[in-house]
Amino acid sequence: VDQAQQLLEQAQHLVKKPQELNYNLAVSYYMQGDFDKALALLDQIPNDDLTLYQKALTYLKLGQSQKALAYALTIKKIDEKVQELLGDIWLSLGENDQAQQSYLAIPVDKRTAKIYFLLGVSTMEKDRNKAESYFAKAKAMDEKYYKRAMDQYASIMKMLNDKEKKK
Repeated sequence: VDQAQQLLEQAQHLVKKPQELNYNLAVSYYMQGDFDKALALLDQIPNDDLTLYQKALTYLKLGQSQKALAYALTIKKIDEKVQELLGDIWLSLGENDQAQQSYLAIPVDKRTAKIYFLLGVSTMEKDRNKAESYFAKAKAMDEKYYKRAMDQYASIMKMLNDKEKKK
């Protein structure tokens, strides 16, 4: 990613329309965690579906879920990548039912371990058995991912429970 970024920055001085490189450069900034730089470039690009997706993704990473949702909902062509992003945004807003609907809209043959895991998370409150079956599918698909995600989930739940006890 570092090398791609350097090449794109150098190429901007060599091409007639350097703004045509902005999207790819913004993605490289995003991948390096430089979200403000990424957004600055994305704001210079007309809002097509790709740009809207990247903006939504970036705002989600910045913890600005409402803004992320606004951009994601304006995307015209909704594919499984967009459904996943919408699910992630709804989940970050605490809207488990909406998150679940977005994840379930992804065709079964396109679902990843992450999707099944997050289906489990978004279903846990309403239907523990169904959630456990989603977790099992996630584990069967990618045990390493499942373990890492479950450790993070357990840590978050413990933190929330500790917070509740203090109240």
